[in-house]
Amino acid sequence: PAATPVFTSHVSKDGAWARVESPSAAGWVDLRDLARVDAAFNKKWTSQPLAAIVSEEVGLTARSGRSGQSGGGSASKRDGSGTAGQESLPPRQESASIGTLLPYKEVISTPGLAGEQTNEQGKKIFKVLFPLRSDDGQAEIGTADIASDNAAAWPLPLTRGRLAELGNHMLAQPYGWGGYGGNRDCSALMRDLFLPFGLWLPRNSGAQAKVGQYTDLSQLTSREKEQRILKDGKPFITMVSMPGHIGLYLGSYHTASGYRAMLFHNVWGIRTKSPVTVLQPAREGRAIIGKAVVTTLSPGEERGDLATPNSLLDRITGMNVIAVE
Repeated sequence: PAATPVFTSHVSKDGAWARVESPSAAGWVDLRDLARVDAAFNKKWTSQPLAAIVSEEVGLTARSGRSGQSGGGSASKRDGSGTAGQESLPPRQESASIGTLLPYKEVISTPGLAGEQTNEQGKKIFKVLFPLRSDDGQAEIGTADIASDNAAAWPLPLTRGRLAELGNHMLAQPYGWGGYGGNRDCSALMRDLFLPFGLWLPRNSGAQAKVGQYTDLSQLTSREKEQRILKDGKPFITMVSMPGHIGLYLGSYHTASGYRAMLFHNVWGIRTKSPVTVLQPAREGRAIIGKAVVTTLSPGEERGDLATPNSLLDRITGMNVIAVE
């Protein structure tokens, strides 16, 4: 997420790339995308309360808090030029989504924001801190205004209603394996969903499945697995896992075939198998979903080519309750 602190362990010999580690990933990045922080920055950044972004793709404009002084002072721009009285760094256009935490200084009221209609009391605004990079690579603290319908004081109360609200914003967001293209995979969906509530989860699905109270389901039949999840699973705080995939149990839904367990997850696709013909043996494939969805534990069961016994429900190995109601 934007404004995430990272640790730099190496710099390439040509000074163009840096090896960084973050809470969710590690790798080489363009050095121009990093900014160094000092003790003064750290003190200010960590002394403020945090605001959690609660919507997707929230646009913000970060502006420097430092201005040039009149009477001979000159504010430095990225190109080295400057005019007295102007901001020292140009505004930075950014976007932030659920899973982003930013320090904030205050919540203020304004009669309007970006031309929006407001009531007589005005609209509450979070004035969040945001890092800006100077020409010498140093980080400076800027500020940006975010409307209170897009941010909330962290941590949010962990309620089913609030979790559902954030989950609805994340529905249909595209799948990105390992975060490819800035999109979420299954474990990133779970991590970002619970972070606003102060619940930290590891990055990958295997580690997330070990959080909290774990129940092994691997020795049960597919029908027994679903019945056990319906019986002992706690909606909105129980994760259902299998090798390479994880999702959030939402509760039961009544269908023509009875009550079914429902899962919120970001999934690439479901396994299929083509029928055997005289000219061609059966071949495995994928029916692509490629986004965050709510399904039963057997998505695609209405298809004639769903691969069994390798369907989602067949592959489930456990569930774990990650919080206390």
